[in-house]
Amino acid sequence: MKIKSLSLAAGFFAMAALFTFCTKEAAPTANQAAAAVTERGAMCDVTVEVFGNDVSVCGTQNALDICSTIGALNLLGEDFIPGNGAANYTLETPTILRISCKLLP
Repeated sequence: MKIKSLSLAAGFFAMAALFTFCTKEAAPTANQAAAAVTERGAMCDVTVEVFGNDVSVCGTQNALDICSTIGALNLLGEDFIPGNGAANYTLETPTILRISCKLLP
């Protein structure tokens, strides 16, 4: 009888040890999840050269104001490049740039 009790107790200890090692980690908070997503983005240098008409560039990430929406993606930051000018941007990828030309009269 004692052998059965000892084997039963050993089984319980083994199960207790198993559950100790298989506990779930706490789910990340919203701030931790956002930080993890932003850390994955790579930086990309982009140059926009304009020949002729003035150009508006949306999605430059130089400000937090929303300049356009494509589906569920909000493009942040807008810049204006005069004709025959250029601008350099360092963007976190993946991203989208929306370029609009202002037609001459």
